[in-house]
Amino acid sequence: MVEKVLVQSAEFCSDQEVWQRNVAHVLFREEKWDQAIRYYQPLYRKESDDVLRVPAIVLANLCVANIMANQNLDAEDIMKRIERDEERAVFSPRRKNSYHLCIVNLTIGTLYCAKGNFEFGILRVIKALEPFEKRLSPDTWHYAKRCFVAMLDNMAKHMIMVKDATVQEMLACLEEIEKAGRDKYATYEGESDEEERRTIASEARLLRQTLLRLTQDSFGSGMV
Repeated sequence: MVEKVLVQSAEFCSDQEVWQRNVAHVLFREEKWDQAIRYYQPLYRKESDDVLRVPAIVLANLCVANIMANQNLDAEDIMKRIERDEERAVFSPRRKNSYHLCIVNLTIGTLYCAKGNFEFGILRVIKALEPFEKRLSPDTWHYAKRCFVAMLDNMAKHMIMVKDATVQEMLACLEEIEKAGRDKYATYEGESDEEERRTIASEARLLRQTLLRLTQDSFGSGMV
């Protein structure tokens, strides 16, 4: 129905960036990848000098749509450009810390986890959070821990087998998050009871302990 409403207004709004973005989002949600790309591409190409002017969700969804349409090289080119512009922005006194590449990697990682490819998805989520001291926030941690919990849930139910290298990478990541998240809360002020607010460090420690327990149980049963 949303798509139908937007199509009806095309004659008057098709040259408006907000309209183009909303059409692209609707097509993306409907998993019409090629059509979504057609609307996202102009928004991306419009900013030839600085891709960080493009909303992060547009870049993230465009990358995902490209991947789902088997256009992985196009997705890689977008991510390389984001990385280059973020590195350049570090030297700009007017530019605030950018989360564009972080959001893109989180979105891609979440997609792969949702599709059951936890090996690749979790490693992409870990990459999204690096460097941890700069990337950790209630928002980024919220989406990252959902992927961690989903993976642990599947491991506990013996629905997936995880390579030792991936387990070690997760353990190392959660340990670093524990260090970087000692003074950072997992929720924003006012979102939960002040006495019940937990730090990112405490949640990362709980996830690490759960992963250790699961892998120890797996070793005992001969399954990792």
